[in-house]
Amino acid sequence: RQGTIPTFRFIIRDDSPSMKGSVTGEEGIIMNPWADSRYQWTNTSRYHFALLAEFGMYEFLKKQGVLKHATAKSVSFGGETRVAKNLRECKGLALNPSFSGGTSLDMSKLKKMFGSNELVISLSDGAISNWNQNITGLDGRSIMVKDEYIRRAKKNFYYHIQIGGESNMSRDLETAGLR
Repeated sequence: RQGTIPTFRFIIRDDSPSMKGSVTGEEGIIMNPWADSRYQWTNTSRYHFALLAEFGMYEFLKKQGVLKHATAKSVSFGGETRVAKNLRECKGLALNPSFSGGTSLDMSKLKKMFGSNELVISLSDGAISNWNQNITGLDGRSIMVKDEYIRRAKKNFYYHIQIGGESNMSRDLETAGLR
């Protein structure tokens, strides 16, 4: 497959409250002033940079002919894990963040999304509260969220875009050979 772009599978996007934080330390300009203040983000926020990366990736993949409306998927995670099942839903979900609760990955929803040998991209500041917690794996044994996530990511063409400083997630992904 050298020289070709793998089939796009999905984007995993962090929409937790920490993503409203500024990357530059400056206050910034509100990008969606019509929205309730709980759902607003600025042009200096981590979330804004995640959106730039996501929509830029959609355009690139579209021009390469590997972005299909019906097969594009995305997952937003924060206080809850929400799933979009086509490109229109992906864009709608991206533009309507929850910015609620803590930051946790619901692996029961993510497990269904991961395939193999497909393009998977994550966009996050990596501050995931349940990253080191145990869940029940496919074999019924206890496994950490990070280990299950990394195991599934390794079966794909996985890329993590770290927004902000280094995190446990970004260190663990790099240690596992995922960048």
